[in-house]
Amino acid sequence: MWISGLNPNKTIHNSFVDVEPVSGLTTMFSIRYQFNIKVNANKYWDQVRTGVYPVFWVDDSGNCLSECDTFLSYYVKIPYFIIYNKVSWVIFFIFSAFVFSNIIFLFYRDEIVLEEEGIPIIGGAALRHFLTVKL
Repeated sequence: MWISGLNPNKTIHNSFVDVEPVSGLTTMFSIRYQFNIKVNANKYWDQVRTGVYPVFWVDDSGNCLSECDTFLSYYVKIPYFIIYNKVSWVIFFIFSAFVFSNIIFLFYRDEIVLEEEGIPIIGGAALRHFLTVKL
């Protein structure tokens, strides 16, 4: 801003780091900086004007590789989609209701009676007593 002839451009001169919020993985970054020196007029340098001159410009940039994309897809995007998708929650609740209703049915079922013959189905101790051989 203090040097004439230099026009800063935000898109090509700013540094940034894009971080995936769930995993904290850096997906893209660009670190840009420039070193300048101030040169004063000197009797040995007749052709050089007083001013600030750039010494070197550094642009270190990178982005996510295919391994990073695979990691994000399998371990972040798909589980995130499943967790926050309403259809998956409906399926989860239907499945949970089915499982819990079967558990309740197993604990609170009555003795089953054969309708046609009127003979109760025996089990457990009654069945062992019935099958014992008496001498």
